[in-house]
Amino acid sequence: MPALIAFAGALLIAASGHAEPRFSHGVSNFAALKYHQGFAHFDYVNPDAPKGGTLVLATAQKFNSFTPNIGKGINPPGLHVIELAMVYDPLFWPSDDEPGSFYGNLVESVALAEDFSWTILRLREEARWHDGVPVTARDVKFTFDWIAEHGMGGVKQAFGFIDAIEILGEREVRFRFRNVSGLGPNNVMVMGKWPIVPEHCWRGRDLTQTTLEPPLGSGPYRIADFQPGRYIRYERVRDYWGRHLGIHRGRHNFDAIRYEVYHDATVEREALRKGLVDYRVEAEPRYWATGYDIPAKDKGWLVMRRHNYMSYVGFRSGIAFNTRQEKLADRRVRQALSMAFDYEWGNRALNHGLYDRPMSYFPGSYLAATGPPSAAERRLLAPFRESLPAALFTEAFDLPRSSGFGDNRRALIEALNLLAEAGWHMSAGELRDQDGRQFRCVS
Repeated sequence: MPALIAFAGALLIAASGHAEPRFSHGVSNFAALKYHQGFAHFDYVNPDAPKGGTLVLATAQKFNSFTPNIGKGINPPGLHVIELAMVYDPLFWPSDDEPGSFYGNLVESVALAEDFSWTILRLREEARWHDGVPVTARDVKFTFDWIAEHGMGGVKQAFGFIDAIEILGEREVRFRFRNVSGLGPNNVMVMGKWPIVPEHCWRGRDLTQTTLEPPLGSGPYRIADFQPGRYIRYERVRDYWGRHLGIHRGRHNFDAIRYEVYHDATVEREALRKGLVDYRVEAEPRYWATGYDIPAKDKGWLVMRRHNYMSYVGFRSGIAFNTRQEKLADRRVRQALSMAFDYEWGNRALNHGLYDRPMSYFPGSYLAATGPPSAAERRLLAPFRESLPAALFTEAFDLPRSSGFGDNRRALIEALNLLAEAGWHMSAGELRDQDGRQFRCVS
């Protein structure tokens, strides 16, 4: 029998199916969980953070519905798919200081088959809806049945690996999975991020229709006040059932969170400058560099902090070559295009030098590749040596660099030489092959 796959300490049962399922408090794609069962709080939060006050945020979402899980209508911020955890609790909650690890939220413990063909979830006895009714396995099944029958296309497709849902008890449910594109712990994580809705509130209603009736939730906030197209205000649930869990302690600290609707990014930016909004993420380098030179900044009322985007699962953005196109299948062509692309000039002239060029698929994290391949890495690469560039085994990866002031002549000459080797020559200002076809790429 092959060695069991270690994942998150969520122990796997024997393939025979006769062994008792072994449960854990979390699930992960990598190694063991960092936090033990019953941990007090995440290391990156202050468990004694004061609670109170109102946070005012800006949004461009002109909401017109509180009905979740359907493609009709627009949910408000704090209630749309990504942020439903404000009002509705999900099954699991992610850890922000370890890659691919999720801890039980509504779920007290989880068991996963060795072949990942099923999982059993046990819910917390203390989990409650805001009306005091316990969260049960029926709510979990109802939520995913709702998605399967009425869910928006992308969401419905995302959960296509769920084959069947069985209620094993008041607080226990089993999911059986079909192998759509490979099974693994990630299937449980995808399910675990989705908010659970109350069956006793939605059963018997038309689940395909929008509504502006404030929903019954189970999470740390509830809707207190709203006006479509203007604002929505959430208030903290002071007796929230999960406030003492380690995943929540030190979080959900504002007594109220209010979203003001602005229909234009410029107006939203002005609202922040005037002090009508408390916090905003500025994604435009030009405005970050020049748009906030106001007296409030000099007085310390406006604080600007740059946060580098760090990811364990890939870089933020990039340009990828489609090697199925014949012209791009030649490595010399790809190398020439990379040399001709003057990143440093664009970053200086267009982006005020604010961006950092990634040299790895996992920049800014401990997973990032650094230096030439180690001995262990060379052993892994050895079977593919014939199809890989020889320099990969002896040199650290790097991309062409320029001065950033448009003086990139040497790189352009070298790029033209590489293109010539690949059969592409400059003629009358156009790059053509020996048959006279112009070099064109379709994005």
